[in-house]
Amino acid sequence: IDDLVHGAMNQKMLIENIKNQLEESQLDQFVKYFLENEFKVYFCSDHGNIFCEGNGYNPNSQLVEDKAARAVLYNTKNLAENEDFNNKLILQFPNILGEQYIVTMRDRTKFSNREAGFTHGGINIEEVIVPFIEVIK
Repeated sequence: IDDLVHGAMNQKMLIENIKNQLEESQLDQFVKYFLENEFKVYFCSDHGNIFCEGNGYNPNSQLVEDKAARAVLYNTKNLAENEDFNNKLILQFPNILGEQYIVTMRDRTKFSNREAGFTHGGINIEEVIVPFIEVIK
């Protein structure tokens, strides 16, 4: 479903594609089986989204290891520190990412043009909470 949402060109078609995907997958039978066998069933998304505006800055894609609208990943501290835009925040989690560095923003902006819209991948609370629901018999 995540792939369908990210590749969607049309909201109405997206909803129809999700319905078709769920019907073809027989997800309801899968859930029913586990509930009947005393399992707890949860659905979750990867993380939330946030409405933000572009900061007009485009990181050099040749130097970036991985890029999203709200964060970029660099292999060296030098490259991460070289980025120059307002509200820059550099994060490193050696136990998770090794020597790589995340560059994101302290505010509700995203990389690229000034266009506003929904995105995800940064550190704002809306983006780091993982929404989930429990399915009950």
